[in-house]
Amino acid sequence: MERRDIYQSIAAVSVFAAVLAATNARGEGHIIITPHIEVSVEHDSNFFRTEHNAVPVTTRGISPGIQGIYTTAKTKVTVDGTLERRDYSGDNSPYYGSISSYSYTGGQVSLDATSHVTNRLTVGVKDGLRVTRDPQ
Repeated sequence: MERRDIYQSIAAVSVFAAVLAATNARGEGHIIITPHIEVSVEHDSNFFRTEHNAVPVTTRGISPGIQGIYTTAKTKVTVDGTLERRDYSGDNSPYYGSISSYSYTGGQVSLDATSHVTNRLTVGVKDGLRVTRDPQ
């Protein structure tokens, strides 16, 4: 993670903490926590999109996550985190090697915070981080 990304993450968390502290002092807000999951199975008869030497591959995916929403009369903060797992299986190819070596675990996290400071001014912060496999 680069230094700029670290500073942005610290700034986003600081705004989030300041909003929570200001609204919790008055006892106004409520929190909703929602788990979510996505499960998928795909089959591709020509995974590498070649004219010759087609390689059939089955992809299985599972993406569990959790979302938290904090709201008050003037503020809404949403945090969402998801873990993504993709497993590839099929016949090994002499041209592309082991199909299972393409499997990976990644994830994403996002923060979206808005607050109506006055009737004419709304401030907000939106940030996200996504981690996928590193192409080689």
